[in-house]
Amino acid sequence: WTAHYLAFQHLLDLKLVLEMLVTQEKEAPRESKIIVMGDTVAHKKGTDMIAIIEDPVFWHTILRIVKHIESLALAENLTQTTHCRLDKVLVTFGFLISQYQSLLTQSTSEDCRMIQAILNSLEKRWSKCNQEVFIVAAILNPIYKTLPFAQLGIFTNSSVYGILSQLWQRFYQENPPPTLLSELYDYLNNKGVYKTFLRFVASLKADTTGKVSIQKLI
Repeated sequence: WTAHYLAFQHLLDLKLVLEMLVTQEKEAPRESKIIVMGDTVAHKKGTDMIAIIEDPVFWHTILRIVKHIESLALAENLTQTTHCRLDKVLVTFGFLISQYQSLLTQSTSEDCRMIQAILNSLEKRWSKCNQEVFIVAAILNPIYKTLPFAQLGIFTNSSVYGILSQLWQRFYQENPPPTLLSELYDYLNNKGVYKTFLRFVASLKADTTGKVSIQKLI
């Protein structure tokens, strides 16, 4: 997706330059033309190129494509970094769902079919994932905890403990320690050794405010 996005975005960046070249081509004498020149085949190819550059529908279509795949390109760029964690993958996945659901409410019927196909593909991939691992990775990030799942209303202390217990048994081939439940309770409620987490997270957010931005892919 990144390669496609960059190709279409760079083409849009060149739109004004290409239009200026077409204008110069039309005003230039026959012997000075640089697009429509050569034999019959080359002449036709140059004429076709000018027709495409002058076609507003072509540029509108390219703009639509960029709008639709930009989020996918950003997500791909993020999740392919060497330091990408499981919680980032889940949050990125949620970002994609949110972005395309928002686009779905703003689009024409033709665009809606394309966007719905993207959403269906995302949901299909998520259904095949080991969802518990990604969910727990997000919960164990003190910045998120259960916040990303608040609207679902199903991630209570007991349900989170159930998922953690299952994963513990899967990873270590043994029952979780008796202290896991109390540790989880303290962690989720900022108690015990985790009582400073609220202040720590607030400091992290304050430190990153104004520093984080989505930069253009190059």
